[in-house]
Amino acid sequence: MKYFLVPLSFLLGSLLGGLLVRFWRAGGENRPTTMQKLKLVVITALGTGLLIGAGGYGFLRYKFRPRELAPATTQNALEDLHKAGGDTNGSKGIPVAGVYTFKTSGLTKVKSSLLGNTERAMPKSIPAILIPRGNCWELTLRIEEGNEGTEKYCSTVNGVRLAERWEKRQMFGFTTTSRMTSGSLPVIGPTGKPGSTWKDAWNIVEHSSTSPLKIERPDLLFQMTYVGIETLDIGGQKLQAHHVIQTSSWTSAVSGSLKREVWYTVDTGLMVKLTIKSLGEGIISMESDTQYELTSLTPQQ
Repeated sequence: MKYFLVPLSFLLGSLLGGLLVRFWRAGGENRPTTMQKLKLVVITALGTGLLIGAGGYGFLRYKFRPRELAPATTQNALEDLHKAGGDTNGSKGIPVAGVYTFKTSGLTKVKSSLLGNTERAMPKSIPAILIPRGNCWELTLRIEEGNEGTEKYCSTVNGVRLAERWEKRQMFGFTTTSRMTSGSLPVIGPTGKPGSTWKDAWNIVEHSSTSPLKIERPDLLFQMTYVGIETLDIGGQKLQAHHVIQTSSWTSAVSGSLKREVWYTVDTGLMVKLTIKSLGEGIISMESDTQYELTSLTPQQ
């Protein structure tokens, strides 16, 4: 229907112009010439089209204006943890269930010639919900209410691997959700040797958006690098963590690049630190540079 708005508005303006011509002819002795009638019809048609277009654009900017989202709270995260169930006692080799806290920093900038520009700073800290399910667990980083990402990890004989990923994002008043699956290799690669590299992919299996604009989400092909084991200080506690770098770039309706650096504990594979730098360019362009670091290895339950 949206593709017919321009010709329909022009047709409506032409009809209005025709009615004005008819009233003009019936209103007095000085009847309009053919050229005068044509000018009146064209001017009325153009004016009507511009008026409808301006009104539509104003409505679009108002409807999809940037909105403040409610901050994510630990209390809400705990309630969702209890509703979800799962094994809160934990098992050997699996991270402890509960609500963790990540201190965060960084900024996300969004630009759109149609909807305008906005930017959003990361809160100082966010809750993260960890729910074990068998030999797997789901870790949800809740940035704001309605703005979160979940990663599903599984413990295998070859090591911990990232199995699936879900995202829910709210921006300009519309919601975008995606679900992706990852490869079968563990997070430290096929060899687990420092400096080793390999290929991996996040394949889109579900994607939807309430945006009036078509937003595509391409599969992400990653160049992976296992840096090695590093010592981190998390909440005053020293621990050993695997350091992995993921880089990707793509070109489609939206072109962009992504670099993630992730640190996982050696004993359980719990993600304790994450940095993300991303750039996407298209109808809606987004640039993000954010950092996450766990504040304590002991979650709330």
